[in-house]
Amino acid sequence: MRVLVTGATGFLGAWVTRAFVQAGHRVRILVRATSSREVLKALPLEETEGDVLDRSAVARALEGVEAVVHCAGLVALRPRDREALFRVNVEGSRYVLEAARARSLRVLFTSTVGTLGSTTLPVARDECAGADARVGGSAYVESKRAGEELALAMAALGADVVVLNPGNALGPGDARLTGTRFVSHYLQGSLRFYLQGGMSFCDVRDVAAAYVSALERGRPGERYLLAGVNLSYGQLFSELWRLTGLHRPWPLPWPAALGMAFSSEMASAFFEHPLEELNLSVVGSGQRFTFANVGKAVRELGYRVRDFRATLADTLVDHLSRGSFPTMTPRLRALLAQHVP
Repeated sequence: MRVLVTGATGFLGAWVTRAFVQAGHRVRILVRATSSREVLKALPLEETEGDVLDRSAVARALEGVEAVVHCAGLVALRPRDREALFRVNVEGSRYVLEAARARSLRVLFTSTVGTLGSTTLPVARDECAGADARVGGSAYVESKRAGEELALAMAALGADVVVLNPGNALGPGDARLTGTRFVSHYLQGSLRFYLQGGMSFCDVRDVAAAYVSALERGRPGERYLLAGVNLSYGQLFSELWRLTGLHRPWPLPWPAALGMAFSSEMASAFFEHPLEELNLSVVGSGQRFTFANVGKAVRELGYRVRDFRATLADTLVDHLSRGSFPTMTPRLRALLAQHVP
C-alpha cells in the first residue's frame, strides 16, 4: 500500500516511517524545506515538500496514496506557544483530515494519552474514560484534545479515521528531545527534583509497530491507547538511578513547586526566559497521574510492551552516544560497553 506520513522527521514519525517501510509499504513523506532528513536518509522514500498548514501542499502529497498517517504536530509547554499549538495541532490536522476525507482515505491520527486527563490517584484508565478526569492540562494537551475531537467528529460523519494515543515515548533517536528531554537533563545533572504524580510511558518502537497493525486492524472512530508502563515520577527516577549510578532526585514539595511556577509565569509576562516550561499548568499536571490501561490495543492491534528497563537503557545509550556529559560512572561505562540499542 502507498502511505503518506506527515511529521516523518520527528521522533515518533521517523520510527513509524521505518516500520511501514520494513512492513513492505511504499511510503511518501510530507516534509518542510527546513527539516533535516538525516534520520531517514537510508530509507527508500518518496518526498513531497510542504507543510500541513498549506492546503495545496497537503493536496499534492495525497495524490495517489491509499492511506495517511498523521504524525505531524507541535510539542511545546510554554504558555506563549498556545497560538502556535492550536494552529498546528488543530488547524493543520483539520487540513489533513478534510483532504483525506474528500478522497475516502484511511487516516491514522496521532493524539496523546494526555487527552484522557489526569487523576489524583494512580488509577489506570482506558479509552472509555469519561470527562470527569479532564481537568486542567497544558496548552499542548488542550490542543491535542481539540485535534482528537475534530478527528472523532469526522469519523462520526463517516470518515475512515483511527485515533492512536501514545504515552510518553522513550527509546533511541529522539534528536529533538521531545519525549526524552528529562533523560538528557538527568545526565547533565540539572534535574534534581521531581513532582509527585506519574505518567504512562511507552517504547517508540512498540508504538510504531502498532501503527502498522492499525492500518489494517484499527476500527474507524475508535481510540487506542499505546502506552502501558505506568510509573510515578519517583519510580521513574529510581530506575534511572539504578541504571546509571548517578544522583537520586528528590520529591519537590508542592508549596515550592507552586511558588516556582507562579514566579516563572509572572516573569514570562515581561520577558522570555529558559524556565518558562515550569508553569502552573505543567506543575499542576505533574502532581497528578495519567495512567493507561492498554488492553484494547493489545487485543485488537497486537500491541506489545517490552521491558521498561531495556527501553530506558536504550534511551540512555542513545543520549550518551550523541552527547557529552559531565560524569561517567561505572554503570554508565558498562551500559556503553555492553548495550547496543
